[in-house]
Amino acid sequence: MRKPHKHRKQAPATEPGTTAWYRVPLVWFALLLLVAILGACIHLVVLSSRHVDPEIPHGERVFRIPASAAVPGSPPDARSP
Repeated sequence: MRKPHKHRKQAPATEPGTTAWYRVPLVWFALLLLVAILGACIHLVVLSSRHVDPEIPHGERVFRIPASAAVPGSPPDARSP
């Protein structure tokens, strides 16, 4: 008859250095988050390159800002707020 094998004691999971990195759920979550963010960035770049922005209609002023630079030495515009 054989003698029963003595099993090695396994260290508790709370001791440092006993768990492989791929068995830690937080590492997988961080990798998944990184891949999702990179995928979203690439998606936004591709989507924005396919759609052209409409041109802003402008005349003398755009959003109450003068469209051209003032000439030095000229009097200020009387219509400015």
